[in-house]
Amino acid sequence: MKNFALLLSLTLLLLSATPLMDSVKADSKPGSQIVTILPDGTIEPQTTPINRIGYNYSLTGELNNASIDIRRSNVTFNGAGFTVHGSIYIQGDYITIHNTTISSGGLGVLANGSYNRIVNNVFFYNIADVSLLGNHTTVSGNIDTGGAYRVIYVEGNYNSITENKLKGIEVRGNHNWIAYNEVDYLSKNGLNNTYLDNDAGRVYPPEPTAPTNPSPSVPELPWLLIVTFLLSMFFVAIMLRHRKTANLTQ
Repeated sequence: MKNFALLLSLTLLLLSATPLMDSVKADSKPGSQIVTILPDGTIEPQTTPINRIGYNYSLTGELNNASIDIRRSNVTFNGAGFTVHGSIYIQGDYITIHNTTISSGGLGVLANGSYNRIVNNVFFYNIADVSLLGNHTTVSGNIDTGGAYRVIYVEGNYNSITENKLKGIEVRGNHNWIAYNEVDYLSKNGLNNTYLDNDAGRVYPPEPTAPTNPSPSVPELPWLLIVTFLLSMFFVAIMLRHRKTANLTQ
């Protein structure tokens, strides 16, 4: 786990210190290709098996040894059940990635920007399925079918992470909604995050537990002692009353 955290931290540091496209090139495997959806909507290279209709992009075949860099906002990328054997990099807002199988051996989807959606995808053999640096993004309905780490890494704020099935979720951002996920472990950091009904085998840091037998607010006394005390008070009251009556008759 320490090696994974170090690797992921170094990757994120690289991405934040340089323009994303330069990071993509540096992080790409030797001989791999970068497919770019440019801000004007064009695809480079044009021979990529992606069909474009307006703001909708769909894979028409397997994308081997290639990563996709999406620079245009307000687009929908539909994998149509095909596999991207590489990473997907989101550099815009209101971008949807769905129905795509993603297998990179490293980062699955790296999401900058805001109001993006990563939904109903299949991840396989990634270190981080989703590395979420942006804000107000939805990650929902994704599953991971195998790999070593298989995590969603949440660095941004005001994101919604729901109904995913994978190994773990690591949260470091603030004001995120983490609910109804099925994971092996959940790492809770950051501030004002909400966690609801996550099926997590382990939680870090451990949540405080209430004592199983809390101390009663009023000390408990044996019944025999209570009865004895009440009878004593009763007899004392009778004796005082008898003495008062005797004094009055004298």
